Amino acid sequence: MYGAVLGGKDRDMFFFFSNRLGCLGSIAVSVALTALLLLLLYSCR
Repeated sequence: MYGAVLGGKDRDMFFFFSNRLGCLGSIAVSVALTALLLLLLYSCR
């Protein structure tokens, strides 16, 4: 079941997760990328 969930499109959602970073590292990467995206969108206005 676990392999079936990660075998399809759902796997793309976990693209930035890395076992080297761990949970907090993955959250930090997500926050940083979100902030970067918001800055880009804000600068286009």
